Amino acid sequence: MVLRSVIIKLLLAVFCLAMLIVAIQPFNKYGFSFSLKQKQPLICKIRSQSQTILKESSKIDFGLNNYCRPIKYVENDYAINENGTIKDKTTGLIWQQSGSDTYMQYEDAIGYVHKMNRIKFAGLDDWRIPTLPELISIIEQDQNTQNLYIHPNFNPIQKWVWSSDKISTDSMWLVDFFEGNVFWGGKKLVSYVRAVHCSP
Repeated sequence: MVLRSVIIKLLLAVFCLAMLIVAIQPFNKYGFSFSLKQKQPLICKIRSQSQTILKESSKIDFGLNNYCRPIKYVENDYAINENGTIKDKTTGLIWQQSGSDTYMQYEDAIGYVHKMNRIKFAGLDDWRIPTLPELISIIEQDQNTQNLYIHPNFNPIQKWVWSSDKISTDSMWLVDFFEGNVFWGGKKLVSYVRAVHCSP
C-alpha cells in the first residue's frame, strides 16, 4: 500500500511538471513543445511585410489626404540609444538614427542594408528597408527647427527615403520629410535609406 501510494504521488508530480512545461511553452505546428529556449518572435505593430500598392488605392491603403500627407499622426514616444538607434515605444520599432550618408538607387539601398546586417550594426542582423506605413509613422504634423517633418533627434540629412513598398514592378513608394508627404518613383531614382528593426 505504501509503495503504491508513493508511485501514485510520483506519477502526479510528473504529470503536474509536464503540464507546467506545456503551459509556459509555445507549440510547434504539430502541437508539441520541445525546447525551453525558443527565440521570442518580433512583434511589429505596423505592417512590416512589403506590398504592392497601386496609386488608385494609395490614399485609402496608406491613410492619406489629398496632399499625400497622413490623415492621422502617431504620438511617438522616442528613446535615444547610445548605439546610433532610436526606439519608438509607441510602435515598437527601432530606427537607424541617421541613415545612408548619400542618396542611392533602390538596388544599392538593398545592398546598404545587407551590409548593416553583415557588420551587425547596433548588435542586430535583421535590419531592413521599412514599409511605407512604418515610415509614415515617423512623419510629424509640424516642421521641426530644421524645416523637416520628422523629430529633430533624427539626422536631418535623409530628407527623403526609400520604402520597401512597390507601386509597380519598377517603381517604389518613398517618404519626403521635407514636404511631410509620400510620393513614388522609379528604382533608378536616387534617395536615402533609413533602416528599421522590429523590437522584440
